[in-house]
Amino acid sequence: RAIAAIEKTAGASGLWGEASAAGTRRPLLDALSYPNRRVQYEAALALGAAQPREAFSGSDRVVPILASAIRSASARYAIVIADNPTDQAPLKTALEGRGFTVLSPAKSFRDIEQELAEAPGIDLIVSVLPPESTVNLISEVQGRVNLAATPVLAQVGAPAYFDLDKKYAGEQRVKIVRDGISAAEVAVASEQLLEVAVGEKVSADEASGYNRRSLAVLRDLAVSGNTVLNVADASGPLTSALEDSAGETRLAVAEVLSYIASKNVQVALMDAATGATGEEQVGLLNRVADSAKRFGNLLEPRHVSAVVKLAMGDGSNEQATAAASLMGALKLPNADLLPLIITNDAK
Repeated sequence: RAIAAIEKTAGASGLWGEASAAGTRRPLLDALSYPNRRVQYEAALALGAAQPREAFSGSDRVVPILASAIRSASARYAIVIADNPTDQAPLKTALEGRGFTVLSPAKSFRDIEQELAEAPGIDLIVSVLPPESTVNLISEVQGRVNLAATPVLAQVGAPAYFDLDKKYAGEQRVKIVRDGISAAEVAVASEQLLEVAVGEKVSADEASGYNRRSLAVLRDLAVSGNTVLNVADASGPLTSALEDSAGETRLAVAEVLSYIASKNVQVALMDAATGATGEEQVGLLNRVADSAKRFGNLLEPRHVSAVVKLAMGDGSNEQATAAASLMGALKLPNADLLPLIITNDAK
């Protein structure tokens, strides 16, 4: 409620202005890293809705946080980092049993960079590493923009346990446990850490609200061409959301994606369109056309063939009209188009 009030009444200086004196806090910017997902979402929504035109400390966190609310704000994602594969598998299984979606277990973040980039957000990191590697891991987590607010549960051997437990005693988002406890006990300790560091799990109704509001803010940022809060930073999670969503939400995601200049994004839009049916397919074809009008034809030959087939009547009149409109937006050369029309007509 406090963030909502600030959003309505404060100017730029109140929302993201740099501190004017040593020790002066900037609560809304601090909220982007606050160990509670609801607070992060509300802060990002307030900052995104304000349409900042100059970069500020923490501006690079706003779009990733909004993107993390798109797929499912109620889902929980975890990472298992362990040197030994025999430690990785049981931890993954135990966390999945507690409702987490667990990325591929790895020895370091380097092994899962692509998965990490595509994940809507990471709620928990569990590690089983030597003491020095554990300290380095925690330092790396705290230094990464997309992980800075993620709690870490680190499992270490008895000789180092007391030293590390004392070292991180004042850190709410770090919990040290002794090596040798079972994977099930680690999962329970993880839940306890999350309750302290992040708060209660976001409900399904709350998640739906955050999804809708985040999409609206991202759309406004995309339409305005905001360069401080660049929606292209959300292309990975949004592309994944395009695959997982349906109906109005899917079309809203597609609209935001149509403002992102990327071959992968335009291809993902067209793949979604060719796999859809009825009104949803019409809407997605129109979003591909919007993308093509803004950034040109970035599609592959297989997509062009599918568009021609739809335009020639392999579907409803509405689908054929949308496909024909897309053909116009793609500005296909007649020399390339004629063989496809003849081929499809012969079929």
